[in-house]
Amino acid sequence: MDTPTAALFHSFPEALFWVSQGHVIACNTLAQHYIPQLTPGAPAPAWLPSESGDTSGTFTLGTSTFRFSANSGPEGQAVLFRPAEQSVFTDAQISGVLRQIRQFMSEFMLALSSDGQPDNAYQSFYRMFRLLDNLEYLQRSKTEPPPTPPFPSLDLADLCRQIVQQASPLLAETDLWLEFSSSVDFFLIPGIPALLQRMLLELIANSARAVEQGRISLRLCRQNEHALLCLSDSGRPLMPRQIAAMLQQDNGSLPDPKAGAGLGLEIVRHIVSLHQGTFLFHWDGESPTAVVALPTKPLSSHYTVRTSRTQDSGLSPLLVALADVLPAHLFREAGLD
Repeated sequence: MDTPTAALFHSFPEALFWVSQGHVIACNTLAQHYIPQLTPGAPAPAWLPSESGDTSGTFTLGTSTFRFSANSGPEGQAVLFRPAEQSVFTDAQISGVLRQIRQFMSEFMLALSSDGQPDNAYQSFYRMFRLLDNLEYLQRSKTEPPPTPPFPSLDLADLCRQIVQQASPLLAETDLWLEFSSSVDFFLIPGIPALLQRMLLELIANSARAVEQGRISLRLCRQNEHALLCLSDSGRPLMPRQIAAMLQQDNGSLPDPKAGAGLGLEIVRHIVSLHQGTFLFHWDGESPTAVVALPTKPLSSHYTVRTSRTQDSGLSPLLVALADVLPAHLFREAGLD
């Protein structure tokens, strides 16, 4: 690196480092401020799972969560990161919530009219409940102390298998085919079952909205000391505007009418950070793949494989999470009990 380039690199106003062949080859001052272990010659960070393709996501170190983006080139991968925002809600999320509330109110009024469809009223209730529950979750995450380790040991393969078995027949009614594959039959990790269930359902719902019809694939494997969950779908590659919205980098343009309030992925990021994991999107010209890496240690003697079947409200967590994509008649059959 010549002198002018080195000076620019070290004075860059964001934390920046360069990785090649599994090792850090350059690191600026701000990056070392946040992560002192980032020195030339050191191994690439464990939260950066691949040097191929472009990725963007979050990682957690100690009690701090960071957002990062990584871009690959012929000489390696440039990684840019910064501390994650600590505000309760972004302007885009508030706008999305207000837009959805207005939409749900209109759906209620139409469904309850003499010419309306009662099934739609049930579905609108579930969608409204999901929106308010997500708001409450994020508000609590900013005001209440988080759960602290050690977490109980759970079988992540069994948790994934249960969720896919329950969600598959529901999604099949919309021509969406959800499948699960795992390199192992039994995979113990430390974690909170109800939160990891919620994380998986949010990711599945996000894919279902994106692909509309086709296949969604959930894969589980081991990578070093992490459990790696990859969720991909057969949808089309995203447009730049959709990528910006997904990464919460939208510039305030008019939202997609089918877009949610932007809370679901924020909840995923929070749950992953609670488990000291990494959450990122990886794309190489195809539909983005969501990747979650969760530590496999330390394991607790307290072990569970069972997951929460219902929420405090008594509503099915499956129907709540998938309320935006399932047909209306399923909600009438489930009722509100």
